[in-house]
Amino acid sequence: MVDYSWVVTLAKEARPHASDLASLLASAISKLNFDPVRPHERRRALLILIRDIIQMGCDSEGYPKNGFENTVEAVTTIGKDWFNNEGFDADKLRPYLSVIFSNVLERISQHPELLQYLDDYDLISDIAGIIGSRYIPLFGLFPVFGIGAKNLSPFLKEPLFSSLFELREEDYLKLSLLSEKIFTHYYSFSVRPYLEELLSHNARGRMLLLPLVDETIKCLPPEKCMTSLIYLICTPREELTHGRVVSIVLQELGGLYVKLAQIISEIAPVSLAKELRHQQDKLGGIFGSQERSWKYVMEIFRRPSWQRLRHFIVVPETTCASFAGASVGAIYEFALSDLGKKKLRTTNPILIKIQRPDLKALFNDQEKSLIAILERLQLMISQEDLSQADISDLRGIMATLKRSIQNFAAQSVTELDFRREKKNAELVREALQGNYQLKVPRYYHVEADVLIMEKVDGGKVTSVVNSRYLERIIIADMVSDAYLYLMFKKGIIWADPHAGNILYDPEKNKVTLVDLSPCYKWDKHTIHIFVGFLYRLILSDHKGIIQSLKKIVEVPEILDHPETDARIRSFIDRGNQGAFIRYLSEFMRLLGESNINLKIEVQAALRGITQVYLTSSSISSRNSFGPIFQKQFGWKMLLTQILSIGPFKVSRATLPIAFDLIKNSPEEEIGPTLDERDISAIHAAIEQLKKEHVCNIELKRCSPEENSHLLLSTDGSRLIKSAHLRLEILTGTRPASVLYVLEIPSKDWLRERQEYIKLQGMGFALCLVECLEQLRRHSLENYWYVVESWNCSQKSRTHKENELISEVRISARILFQQRFKNLWNSGLMKVSAQNRFLWKIHNWLEVRFERIEKSHFQFIKKKIGREKVGQYTLGSIHRLKIIVCRLLIHSIKSILRRSKFEMNLLPITTNELIDRMIHGLLRQREK
Repeated sequence: MVDYSWVVTLAKEARPHASDLASLLASAISKLNFDPVRPHERRRALLILIRDIIQMGCDSEGYPKNGFENTVEAVTTIGKDWFNNEGFDADKLRPYLSVIFSNVLERISQHPELLQYLDDYDLISDIAGIIGSRYIPLFGLFPVFGIGAKNLSPFLKEPLFSSLFELREEDYLKLSLLSEKIFTHYYSFSVRPYLEELLSHNARGRMLLLPLVDETIKCLPPEKCMTSLIYLICTPREELTHGRVVSIVLQELGGLYVKLAQIISEIAPVSLAKELRHQQDKLGGIFGSQERSWKYVMEIFRRPSWQRLRHFIVVPETTCASFAGASVGAIYEFALSDLGKKKLRTTNPILIKIQRPDLKALFNDQEKSLIAILERLQLMISQEDLSQADISDLRGIMATLKRSIQNFAAQSVTELDFRREKKNAELVREALQGNYQLKVPRYYHVEADVLIMEKVDGGKVTSVVNSRYLERIIIADMVSDAYLYLMFKKGIIWADPHAGNILYDPEKNKVTLVDLSPCYKWDKHTIHIFVGFLYRLILSDHKGIIQSLKKIVEVPEILDHPETDARIRSFIDRGNQGAFIRYLSEFMRLLGESNINLKIEVQAALRGITQVYLTSSSISSRNSFGPIFQKQFGWKMLLTQILSIGPFKVSRATLPIAFDLIKNSPEEEIGPTLDERDISAIHAAIEQLKKEHVCNIELKRCSPEENSHLLLSTDGSRLIKSAHLRLEILTGTRPASVLYVLEIPSKDWLRERQEYIKLQGMGFALCLVECLEQLRRHSLENYWYVVESWNCSQKSRTHKENELISEVRISARILFQQRFKNLWNSGLMKVSAQNRFLWKIHNWLEVRFERIEKSHFQFIKKKIGREKVGQYTLGSIHRLKIIVCRLLIHSIKSILRRSKFEMNLLPITTNELIDRMIHGLLRQREK
């Protein structure tokens, strides 16, 4: 149960303000209005209600299955019609609401346990639904149970905002201060514990992300706390996640905080990143209130420069919501008059983008606040007990964040002149013409703070591309190719190619680029320098990197310092540890930590490459970003760079790159799938082990989007790794009890995506548990070495710990191989001899792979003091072994996946499955 005791203090403080809260809500309700109910809808609703009442009285057994929903819909329609016609008088409603608020707050302050029922809201609704659909259909009309009740709160948002800005200044101030206390307590006691649990697993989350969110909450002024609470109240319950709360705060702060959300989403866990990454798309009108925003829009139409334009546009008489929003401006949609259609030569609607007021001062203030926050966090790092690697990583990220904020502040100021946006759009349109089928919207009228542009159809490319599933790769590759073509062939650097600025129309299969500001222009010489820098970085050419950096940094002299040179050399000597984009990001962090500032257009180019890579990957995980990236350079330039560096140095650099790419690439599980019947039976067997004190295993169901150990493809289209074993030490003294946590996807997540858990993943995880238990019985000392280091990264373990964990994994692989190598020898299924042979070879290769990994740890342990010899001889041989073994495993998996009809069904009974999975732990009793 959740502890709601913290609400008591707030309820006591809020009770004196019950009349003020009642005034605000009464005013909002009096403004509430629904879409008009047409006469035939009203007449039909009355007839449905009469029919259902008669039918319930005459024959409850014969009540139709959809009668409950029809009854609710009919009464809702009648209620809306009555509400629109009768309305509510705020003065009459205020005293009743005041009494209600006062009584509710008093009752909560005395009995906070009543709020526990909120946790069981869904269960109560289910019970009410079952009873209501069978016996009392009208039971669902009560607000807490009603199907339509949850849809009422969004209608209150605009009336609440309008009423808020109509309050007297002293009432507004009192409610603002009260809202600040409520929101601060809600974050501290309800939201922060979840974030702390989510972000505490690594130094980045614990020392950067969580404190950054804490400091951001502190920056929220009282009036913004009030508007944030309104957003929270008016968000449907099922959509109100903890990530959404953080997202709403950043939305309310606006400006650079929207950009900050995009940056930190790249290092945040998936569940939080999902909200932050789409933050910019959720921004609304110019102000929180639609009415206030619409008045500001109408002021634009009264400008002298718009005297002629007013006749081109049909201006609605009623208040309209914004079409879209961004950190700089809000966009509104308008239809054209007959004269406007003739003059602008289009029949489509137009969009008017209007800049938010006082942004320059806001950007300056926010830049100072964010820099001050990051400087405080940097001081905190030195006071914590962290490893040198974590300290270096955090300092690099913070330095990069500071530089990014400064760049964003400078870029945002240039975005305040919309005339630049039009100029950039024309530049990009001309560059793409005849080469790519990408659309750039046309601009009809532009001023510094307002513009008129054509409306283009479509939505955010990553959210609507699912309607064209088979074209995902084509769309992703086209976006990447066009962006890199603009950069390397035309010298146009678009600094903000995130998915929100790339629209896709599924009906016309058309991609459109919008918001092309800011852009930078390079000449051919600058492009050549930048490409040379990227090649030198890929090929680990220290001397060439330094020479290239001197031409693209703001202060070249800093590169002459011996300490700076040593840092860069040390980084390069470590080699590329994975994907180039990550390697590039880590190098940028190193530069930030060393106070080496790249020129703003170079920063924009590097960020643009990262952004377009992430966008392409989110469209399709099978995109061809690497080959497209290489195509823009050309083989002639690559050969020139290789010859200038030296073939031997290049081969020395490329082997580790190939090794890390292949070794660290996630391998998709293959083999038969397990359904919920199998999982339930396995769970029951595991519970039996716990009951008999044999082994403490917990089966934890969670969403792969929130658990990074359950790997998804980059675009989230399929499950790659379906099970993960985590160890928890339950007590602090040795030997302590250990909990084996077996993490697998939740039932709802699997059902929604038509996914299944693979036997290979879950079977191997349980084999690991058996081997760990055998190690505990053989050597308790070695067991504790393994347990205490199991959840740590490979780099942070000692050689002995790595070696012991490798032995456990090899034993588990052999165990899995022995138990499941003859899996397909079943009379119930017919599997080809070739596939049975490939299955055995695959399992044998995975054992072989684990043995090669173990030999690598032993080799590293012995070669201390002889790094150069090992690097050129045994190190290269080991890497080649890994590459060959992984390629063979990947090839076999590809062949077996093609036999989807043979290799996915489970060929044994559930009892046989359980016996094989936990044979060494579960002892079957003789009957």
